[in-house]
This record gives sequence, structure tokens and C-alpha cells, in this order.
Amino acid sequence: METNPDRVKAEFGLVKKCVFHEIPNVDVTALFPNDLLHDHAEGVTPVIICLSLLNIIECKHLSINQLQNVLSTFKYGCNRCHK
Repeated sequence: METNPDRVKAEFGLVKKCVFHEIPNVDVTALFPNDLLHDHAEGVTPVIICLSLLNIIECKHLSINQLQNVLSTFKYGCNRCHK
């Protein structure tokens, strides 16, 4: 399977052809694992967190007031420094 070299370079950082491109009918770029950093940067992780919190609140495992209390008292920064 032939891939667009400009797309491969822009999306995956591959700057030259490798031996895996010689495998017939296989697009090696489709075999790359997910990149969690990019998922987060593209907004996937915040959406998942929001939907999870919404479900937890709707199931009454946690109230909005309890969540706000936890967030307002949480010590941000180097958590291992706060014992």
C-alpha cells in the first residue's frame, strides 16, 4: 500500500522510507500505537474525565458539592511534597 510521504512526515515524523514499507498491502503507519500525549493535547482526555465525572454524579456516588470541596482543597503542584 502506497502512503503519502508528506502525510507520513507531518503525522508520524518519519523522514525516510524504512524496510517495513516493503511489506505488501500493509500501511505501517496504521500499526503505530496510540499516543496518549497527543490524545490529551487534542482534548480527548478532558472529555473522558468530564463524562466520567458526570456519570459518577448522576449515579449519586459523588455530589457536585463534594466534588467542589475536593477540588477547592486539593494541593496542586508536586504531590509527593505534600504528605
